[in-house]
Amino acid sequence: MKSEEYKYIILSANNDTFGEISHLSLNVCTMFGFLKSELLGQSINVILPEIYQEHHDKILISKFQEFKKVSISSSLIHKDPSVHTSFHEVFSFGRNKSKYLVPVKLKTSIVSTEEGDNFFIAKFLNDVDMNWENIENQVCYILTDNELMIQNFTSNSIKMLGLNSSSINNSIEITEFIKEFN
Repeated sequence: MKSEEYKYIILSANNDTFGEISHLSLNVCTMFGFLKSELLGQSINVILPEIYQEHHDKILISKFQEFKKVSISSSLIHKDPSVHTSFHEVFSFGRNKSKYLVPVKLKTSIVSTEEGDNFFIAKFLNDVDMNWENIENQVCYILTDNELMIQNFTSNSIKMLGLNSSSINNSIEITEFIKEFN
């Protein structure tokens, strides 16, 4: 299978470019609606919902610090300068160019090269089924903050629930929109 058939994104974990997109497949660009040139060298936050951005940076830093501790221990025990640590699968959300949520399932790992470069690698495992034609089988996603204010949603929420961008811009509480939520 060719590498472009996979959906992957690689972030730098080096000090001067930490969290920047260094490589990605064209399939990821398509999934998020960006050109490759619009994403390369940019912070991963470009494709994350705003509500995730601050926390995601902290998670990356924490995971990388854990990796460095394991890497040092492993190098001492195995004399192997290249360490690969895998994490569990994650279901989360990205944000496309139109600023709608994109549900994603991915597996992440950190790699350290012999040259001393460090990278986060995320492989997108599959497309989350967003059947646009059959409304009865659709699932839409809405992100809220702690006060239940709508922060973002999938684009199919427009058709299914009648949401629009003013639902975010006007700070609508989800309980006002979905009465059964209470």
